[in-house]
Amino acid sequence: MTWSTQKLGVTFGIGAAVWWGVAPIYWRLLDGVPIGDLIAHRVLWSIPVLMLALVLTGRLASACKLLFHWASLRVLIFSAVLGAVNWLIFLWAVATHQVAAVSLGYFLLPLISVVFGVLVFKETLDGAQKLAIAFAVLGLVTLTIGMGGLPWAALGVALSFGAYGAVRKAVVTDAIDGVFIEMLVLAPFAIGWVVYSHGASLAQGRGVFTDLMLVAAGLITALPLMAYVAASRLASLSSLGLISYLNPTVQLFIAVCYFGEPLEPIKFFAYSMVWVGLILYMFDQFRKLGKRKYFSKA
Repeated sequence: MTWSTQKLGVTFGIGAAVWWGVAPIYWRLLDGVPIGDLIAHRVLWSIPVLMLALVLTGRLASACKLLFHWASLRVLIFSAVLGAVNWLIFLWAVATHQVAAVSLGYFLLPLISVVFGVLVFKETLDGAQKLAIAFAVLGLVTLTIGMGGLPWAALGVALSFGAYGAVRKAVVTDAIDGVFIEMLVLAPFAIGWVVYSHGASLAQGRGVFTDLMLVAAGLITALPLMAYVAASRLASLSSLGLISYLNPTVQLFIAVCYFGEPLEPIKFFAYSMVWVGLILYMFDQFRKLGKRKYFSKA
């Protein structure tokens, strides 16, 4: 992998992570539009964008073959449902001024993925990973006690997307191909919602700006995904792992500094415990990566 290739991959990765971080601002501009309408537009308008990307890369035919491969299709149906649940929780959290909670969910995601690895794929944990998860649990317990209830938005985002990633591991296909099929799976429900809701807020007197934002929902859904896929191919996994934390970091900054969501001392302490867990986890990952490089050269 050349330096120029690595740099291009990092650029794509940063672009995707930063966009996902500031995305709550986009959805907050559509405040008042029902969440079901937003999801329907994300599904329907992302299909032509993804289809164009597949046509330009010559993979449309191979992607469509997944529709006739039942073993892959049933997994993608399940992952499509999990993806829709993740969108539902995320958009609900944005609408109810819980962007900070969403950011905590994405900070938790790597550790949740480790837990899914143990439960689903029977992976084993080393001491550093166990300690990292312990700090994350301590943070969640602290937040639960301090706030008088479980942080459902954070857990919902982390668990749904963690489960999505675990399920998608069962399908050996390009990420864009898989997402295209997932959108096709969700399309009948999205169309049904549009019919039921008489247009899903589009051209319903909400103004030209809102209409354009709804139509653009597919583009802003698909573009960062394609950038992330490109980054995963061009950049190293260690670089991609670091970049992924830009998303919740930017989200937390937006929540506190732009939306004015409070970050009470108890929340800050709880988040700090999760961050300590993440630092331990990343240190362990870099240690393992260094060992692999050392033995590969030996």
